[in-house]
Amino acid sequence: MEKIAELEAREILQVIQPSIGAFVPLLEANRAKIEEIPRKSFQYGPTDRHQLDVYYPIDSTAKKSQILVWVYGGGFVTGSRRMDPPADLGYASVGSYFAHRGFIVIIPDYRLAPNTIFPGAAEDVRDSILWAIKHPENLSTPSTPNPDTQNIFLMGHSAGAVHAFASLLLPETS
Repeated sequence: MEKIAELEAREILQVIQPSIGAFVPLLEANRAKIEEIPRKSFQYGPTDRHQLDVYYPIDSTAKKSQILVWVYGGGFVTGSRRMDPPADLGYASVGSYFAHRGFIVIIPDYRLAPNTIFPGAAEDVRDSILWAIKHPENLSTPSTPNPDTQNIFLMGHSAGAVHAFASLLLPETS
């Protein structure tokens, strides 16, 4: 965090790359631990943006595995569940962190502005959750017991938090 504190700029576009650069050595030092978590990708909707990654716990002793849906930010106009190097471990580290603690982690992509308008991205988050509920077979592995599709944790940062919260306010769908 000292490297972040040393930045003199305060505008997001001026600090984003130096901020990512400050964390890359930490992520690289933990690459093996991050990448040891099994990950699979699935399509949950009709477009290329309707894809998600599922991170599976390696050894879970729970009767049911908790599910966490984590939604990244990006100012509503950028973002992807998989970033390009050198930041490629960024969101994978989130999936890995919680999977190492027994969670099944879902990180969905969603449509971005200006290619969608509100509530498009929130609908995508909702649809990724509904996909998980309707496809529990894709959330199970031999080392992962039954996924708990009745109690799903939802978390996001920045624009992702907005989409996560807005998805809870949408009308119910079947």
